[in-house]
Amino acid sequence: MKMGKVKKFSVSFSQELFKDFEVVSKELGIKNRSRALQSAANLFIAMNRWQFTSGNVAGVILLLYDHEESGLEETLTDVQHDHMDIIVSALHIHVTRKECLLVIAVKGEARKIKMLYEKIANLRGIKQLQYSITPFT
Repeated sequence: MKMGKVKKFSVSFSQELFKDFEVVSKELGIKNRSRALQSAANLFIAMNRWQFTSGNVAGVILLLYDHEESGLEETLTDVQHDHMDIIVSALHIHVTRKECLLVIAVKGEARKIKMLYEKIANLRGIKQLQYSITPFT
């Protein structure tokens, strides 16, 4: 990361968030709060920039869900079948008797992948939803 002019600003955190930030920064060996926040900001930008591109992207959508939620697995399967043009592969992992992890590898137009992500995000029984998507040419 190249440092040009520096812009200072203040940030407000809840006490709990600040405590967690301090602990994780320390555990990672980052002694400077500014460097830790710069790292977090760079990751935030890298993770989310794809949503505003009109080009092609590739990556994964990762979700942890309650497989006992009525109809959820069937709905997830239907959603995947509706997006076969952008889904490269899917991996289903049994985490516990009640929870499953689904990793969906995607490749294609950013707007289509965003639509898939939003459909999944609106489903009842999804406990955690993450993505790692990157543009490519």
